[in-house]
Amino acid sequence: MTIDVSTRSDGAIPLLDRLRRHQRIVLAGTSSSGKTTLARALAAKLGYRHIELDALHWGPGWQPRESFREEVAAATAETTWVAEGNYKAVRELVWSRATALLWLNYPFPFVVRRAFWRTLMRGLRRQELYNNNRESLLRGFFTSEGTFWWVVRSHLRRRREVRAALGSAHFAHLEVFEIRDPAVADALIA
Repeated sequence: MTIDVSTRSDGAIPLLDRLRRHQRIVLAGTSSSGKTTLARALAAKLGYRHIELDALHWGPGWQPRESFREEVAAATAETTWVAEGNYKAVRELVWSRATALLWLNYPFPFVVRRAFWRTLMRGLRRQELYNNNRESLLRGFFTSEGTFWWVVRSHLRRRREVRAALGSAHFAHLEVFEIRDPAVADALIA
């Protein structure tokens, strides 16, 4: 069952109360939707471990780590956590262990605008992300692997994938909260 929490302005408080009933929560959504920020804040509020799948996936030099699946299995074997990321390679593992899923299902214009500014600021600041990797303006905007173009190419596909996966009987155990209004996520963080 999917619960739409984005139609009420007070949706964040009842949502937080409902999430407190869950020990393992996963966030889904397209790149640049704010999964990491929300997961980090939610994990801190609940006193749970934050699992950032990007940090487990990417090794130095933006190379995928061979130990990714094993590290995800070990992290999600813990009792309480909030995980975020969109890796099909570990979706079944993470989602089958989770009890709740927050789906940040935002409109394309909002996400692409956020991706543009995030990529620009990370590139200008040469911000370190994980495992000594930094996002550069050149990579971010002028290569097909860059975050900005990845969001442009994958937004609609990611939305379809999440919807299809949520329709699977394999994930019927999840209590799903669909957030279509970023203000609800912002209120959860505040």
